[in-house]
Amino acid sequence: MARLASAHLVIDESTAMAVTRPTSALARTGFYWTGLTIFALWNLFTFLGAVAGSTIGDPRAYGLDAVAALLRLVT
Repeated sequence: MARLASAHLVIDESTAMAVTRPTSALARTGFYWTGLTIFALWNLFTFLGAVAGSTIGDPRAYGLDAVAALLRLVT
């Protein structure tokens, strides 16, 4: 069961934190802390974005639809 749950945490960041640790105990700690933190924050900010996105209104009213084109010209 632990392996099945851990599979949901296998992402670039958690893997990088695991493979760069000198011991297996530190690798396990880095993997789980990174994976769980990103999982929690990703879901939190997805929820906040969904709530805020519906209250912001139409992005065209603020000119946000032109920002991507403007950034292409600047970079």
